[in-house]
Formats: sequence, structure tokens, C-alpha cells
Amino acid sequence: MTGELDDKVASLKKKADEIAPPHPREETWNWNSPRQAKEAFSLIGLQIPDLKRENLSKYEHPLAKAVSEYRDTRSLLSQVCKWAAGRYRDGRVHPQWNPAGAATGRASCTSPNVQSLPKGEGFRGCIRPGEGHVLVKADLSQIELRVLAAIAEDENMLKVFRSGGDIHLNTAEALASRKVKKGDPERQKAKAVNFGLSFGMGAKKFKEMAERDYEVRMTLSEAKEAKHKLLDAYPRIGHWHAREGLECERGNFITETLMGRRRVVEPDYQGKPSFTERLNAPVQGTAADILKLALARLWENWSEHQGALPILTVHDEVVLECAAEDAKVTARWLSGILRGAVEDVLGHPELAGEDAIETTTAPSWEV
Repeated sequence: MTGELDDKVASLKKKADEIAPPHPREETWNWNSPRQAKEAFSLIGLQIPDLKRENLSKYEHPLAKAVSEYRDTRSLLSQVCKWAAGRYRDGRVHPQWNPAGAATGRASCTSPNVQSLPKGEGFRGCIRPGEGHVLVKADLSQIELRVLAAIAEDENMLKVFRSGGDIHLNTAEALASRKVKKGDPERQKAKAVNFGLSFGMGAKKFKEMAERDYEVRMTLSEAKEAKHKLLDAYPRIGHWHAREGLECERGNFITETLMGRRRVVEPDYQGKPSFTERLNAPVQGTAADILKLALARLWENWSEHQGALPILTVHDEVVLECAAEDAKVTARWLSGILRGAVEDVLGHPELAGEDAIETTTAPSWEV
């Protein structure tokens, strides 16, 4: 698979070279050099600020698309090639785990970085259990929005979770002022709103994020209107924003998760505590605390399920390996442990319903 990716990188470079204007010094363009790339783009009348994907995606010119695809594919190749230097023993990969490697408190790993393997490229399919075994995967579903509901204490959000409803669908109906079905494009827009505007993103930055990450296009005025409608639907989010904004004005850099773990946030360009970090830190940090509490309880109860071995913890996901015949029992055990951790940390039983955890039994990490 790495060999195929290597061939694809070479093909994409050739494509970019063919679209590009002739090099003024009769050399080959180096698309990994910002200076050379900017020079090439200037020759076709484009003044690009940098080579970031979000900036290249703003241009319709085929060279911008070709260079962006080449750089993304080359970056992926660089990631997966590092697996060759990974820690292997007896057919297993043994990454180096750092339990609090991310600033949010989530775990990170290196040598190799398992968490960086992308979805949908087939590489996760290389992570497979031993013969006669399966992987049992559990995801904390919409955990950041559940944490947000608890921190903001927004009764409208809690009501949606209490009824087993879909928070994205509820937001979509608030934005559209009408009933919306699960497959409607309005729900995709609502996901962008929930994960962007809820956490303090400004209208301009949100507009760019929605297009880049969710393929949702809107004008600046539509982005501003979306924020007003979001805060009308969930008024306590607005109160939370105001409260954290006041802490920024006071120069308070210390935030805490619901379990009391502290984090010092970064300053903004004015030297004050970053507003978006003050919002994000306790939410993402609390989600990390929930996962760690669950892992601790899995270990404490492991004597009853010694055939189930933890394989991965990736963001809001836990993956165990167990014998195929034990899959159902293991899935129930894992789901129960995670739901208990959600309820104990957030303090709201409705946020730890059956829909809070999605479990899957699969022959590989890709499925």
C-alpha cells in the first residue's frame, strides 16, 4: 500500500508540473518549497499567502488543486512510512503511549503514531486481531456536545439528550425554522454550527471552517444569523460565553475540567487569555477525563474479562481485542464502563443513555 502511495505522489507531482508555468531558471518546481510555489503561482497571476490546504482550496485554478492534492498525499506517505521504524515484536506493533500527550489531556502515541492513520485510506485495515479474535470498538458519541450541555447546564440541550434525540437534527430545525430529516443537508450545516459556533468561533473563521471541513457554503451574514439562532435555541451557551469572556477580561488563564484538572490557556494577540481556548479546554479536557476514568475502571475490572485486551485509545474511541465468541459480552462490558464514566463525570444520567456509546465488532480497525 505504501508503494502504491509512493507511485501516486510521483504521478501528482508530474500533474502539477505539467499545469505549472515554465520555471524561469529552467529548473523543476519544488512544490514543498513555499518560496518556489509562491513564485510559480505569481507567474499565473495568483498571490497565495501560504501552502495550507484551507488557503489553496479558495482558488479554482487547477494548479492550486493539483499542488494541494500532491502535498496532502505526500504528507500521508510521510506518516505511513514512519511505521517502518515502529516498535515491532512477534507480529505486534507496540507504540510508545503518552497518557496526557495532548494539551487537552488526551493520550498521544509515537513510534509509530497509530492515531495519525487516516480513515478511508485502507491503512487502518492493516490493524487486525489475532486468529480467532475480533476487535470491539466503542465510540463516545457526540461527547463534546454532551460535555457542553453539562458545563453550560442548558436545559434545552439536556432535554434533547434526555429524549434520546439527535442534537444535530434539533439544531438543524432551529436554523431552518421547520422540520428536518436526518439525511437533509441542513443537518450537515447544523454539525458545523454545533462544533464551531458553540465553542466561540467568530463568523468569518466559522464560515471558512464550515466550507473546508463540512462542505457547507454560506455568506458572512448567514454565518452571523446561524450564531444568533444557535444561542436562541440553547440560551445557556450564550451565558457561558459571556461568563468565560469576563474571565478573559480579568486575565484569568486557568481553566478546569469538571473533574478539577487545571490547564493554563494560551494568550491571544492582545496578551489576554484566548477566548476560544477558555471554551475548548474544559470541554475537551473533560472528555479526556471521562475516557481515562473508563480505562482505569476497565483495568480494575479486568479480572472478570481477562480475555479482552485494550489495543487502542484514539481520541474518543477505545478498541479491545477479544475471542470472537466473547464479543457480545465484551461489548456490553465496555459500553457499561464508558456509560458509567460519562454519568459520574457529567452528573446527568440523560447524557449517559444507551445512545451515548456506539459499539462495533469488526475484523479490523477500518470497519
